[in-house]
Formats: sequence, C-alpha cells, structure tokens
Amino acid sequence: KYSLPGGWCDVFDSPKQTAAEECLQETGYTVDIQKLLGVFFRDKYKPKMQSLISEYVLYFSGEIIDGDNHFSHEVTETKYFGIDDLPELSIKNSEIEIRKALESLRTGVSYFD
Repeated sequence: KYSLPGGWCDVFDSPKQTAAEECLQETGYTVDIQKLLGVFFRDKYKPKMQSLISEYVLYFSGEIIDGDNHFSHEVTETKYFGIDDLPELSIKNSEIEIRKALESLRTGVSYFD
C-alpha cells in the first residue's frame, strides 16, 4: 500500500534531519527539507485501535537536490500520484493528513492539531 516517506525519529536526531534521512532511505533522493507543513495528532485521523500508542506526525516540504530512484529494503516501489489518484494508503498516512499538508503548501500556512 502507498505511503509518503517517513519514520520514527531517533534519539538526538532533529525532525528535519530525520525527514531528510527517511527520504534518502525510502526513495534514494537527497532532499533539502525547507518547511514544516503541519503537525498532526494521529489519533484524530486513524481508525480506533489501529495503534496502541498515541502519535504525532510532522509533514515537511522539501526539494530533491541529488540522487536517483534507488531505495532500501523497506520499499517495493517509488512513484508519484496526484492527490485525486492516490492508490490505497497504508496505515502510515491518512488522506486527510495528506490533503491538509498540501493545502498548507499551497497557502503557506502551517497546520497543527
């Protein structure tokens, strides 16, 4: 199922550093993380009991600055989709979060719960 690049932040790593590392691992691209788009309280967007822990997720925008479509064992394929053509999503992201992050990118206003 489809998901945006992402993962857990390691101890002593900044959110920006983690976002760039996850993009590299999961897509093969070096990304310059430029802006925080939103902070989402996952419990609002995920079906109940999907996870036993409460999560916050940060969405960033960035620009590809180097690399190629070479990814790690965590990913089977990378591909771009239009927001109205998304395939079935994994439990990692919700369409509501993705739409709100894209709205933030369009308006320049960060979203947070």
